[in-house]
Amino acid sequence: MTDVDGLVECLLSTGLPVYRYESLKQTSAYLVWSEERSGDGLSGDNVRLEHTLVCTVDLYTKDTLAAWEREVQRALERYGVANRLNSVQYEPDTKYTHYEWVVEVVWTL
Repeated sequence: MTDVDGLVECLLSTGLPVYRYESLKQTSAYLVWSEERSGDGLSGDNVRLEHTLVCTVDLYTKDTLAAWEREVQRALERYGVANRLNSVQYEPDTKYTHYEWVVEVVWTL
């Protein structure tokens, strides 16, 4: 499992602009990631052995063929980021398709 820095590296490897929490005005495809909550981690003998962080990764694209969606999914797999595609929504106001992944990464305290 990768850590937060590895997640950012993974997202940058797609070639898309990457932002944390919110983006600047964009006219093409881009990614936004944010931390959501502490994950389940790993415990043993009543001690937390590994902390994890649940994050969301959001892809906004006007590409109707989902080419960027496939590139993000391949990058997540290449970097060993635990993930699931949570939702796909069309946003009529901006004409963007919004893909949202929930990912879990190691959180070093």
